[in-house]
Amino acid sequence: MIYYESIEGVLMRKMMWSLVVILSSLLSAHVQAKTPVTIPIEIGVGPSTQTFFGTLAEQQSRHYGLKLDLAAVIDKAIIKKFKKKIPKKYRKLSKKIGEVRFRPWPLPLIPTTIMISPSDTNPNYGAIWDTFGVGTSLGPISLNINLPLVYSYIGYMEGTQNRSMHLLRPSLSAGAALNLQFTKQLGLTVGWRSYFMPPQPIGGSISEFSSETDNSVWHMGQGYLTLNFRIFKDMKI
Repeated sequence: MIYYESIEGVLMRKMMWSLVVILSSLLSAHVQAKTPVTIPIEIGVGPSTQTFFGTLAEQQSRHYGLKLDLAAVIDKAIIKKFKKKIPKKYRKLSKKIGEVRFRPWPLPLIPTTIMISPSDTNPNYGAIWDTFGVGTSLGPISLNINLPLVYSYIGYMEGTQNRSMHLLRPSLSAGAALNLQFTKQLGLTVGWRSYFMPPQPIGGSISEFSSETDNSVWHMGQGYLTLNFRIFKDMKI
């Protein structure tokens, strides 16, 4: 299969690979020599709303949940401190990076969203796991692309009958967020993410796919607000 990649795609791919190399260099630095460093661990918790666009949104436009964020933060000061451990060809790029967030194993097993939305006719329960992502920031605005796994038990009405389905889909998500840092330890994030997934027919099993977006689940939107707390852990890397 032959495909064409835009200039933006090439730059994004190079940026992603460079971030992986830089982060790997920092995390593997302990093999060379251990140096004390304080790494911020950010814990974010807050409400979220989910919307399954299309037919399901006509029955209930919003479902509710809990947004969770747990990540170690490699900021510019840490990158600068360990710049000599970064390969020379990537040092210039590292100066342009403001912050790298990573979730070492087994943190990816912890859901980043828990959906809890009881209803007599349109209940919704489920979870979202973020597997891999990359992003950038423009001042307090951050932009990101992720590859999450979405599971949801969805109740809906078919005529006068209560029906339900299990949604399980890998997805591609794109999001934007406003990040406000009030103090060194306390911050606030307000954001939006759109999840695009292979269409699953409404009422169909997780093994079924639809070639059409009508009467299927293929796009979920999420708005969220988290209160972020940072704790500082002394480590040697």
